[in-house]
Amino acid sequence: MLMQTVAPQDLRVLYRPIWAALSSRQSHLSQLAGRARALFANISQFAATDPDVPHDCSGLVTLAAVGKTIAFMQADRLPAVKGARFLDSLPGVQMIPSGPLSHLSEGQFERRGSTDMPAILSLIARSQPGPFKRRTLRMGPYFGVKVNGA
Repeated sequence: MLMQTVAPQDLRVLYRPIWAALSSRQSHLSQLAGRARALFANISQFAATDPDVPHDCSGLVTLAAVGKTIAFMQADRLPAVKGARFLDSLPGVQMIPSGPLSHLSEGQFERRGSTDMPAILSLIARSQPGPFKRRTLRMGPYFGVKVNGA
């Protein structure tokens, strides 16, 4: 099954998807400092703070070693963090299907793995979808979608 139905009350995890992942099934891929978590640098530069204490961002300075850039994906703004510099902000769109994607068949999806890394890195270089590193595949399964065999 490629798509899972989510109950409306569970959609709140999408306000801080990085925290939701790093404080649950992907916690072993991250470092914890105070009330903040960040993926290991060789996986991705995403980080997040605990939504229950959104103004306690002190751990971020520890996680962002000198010269390291960390990225956030969340609905609310981060407060100013002493010892850190804010570089940029980009708007994002969270797409949630309202029903099955009937125009896609499961046969179009192909699971990708470490042997596919040259093709994955080539696609990423062309499309620049965001932070992706050689060990990002450790975060979970990746799928390629083929249309007309390509």
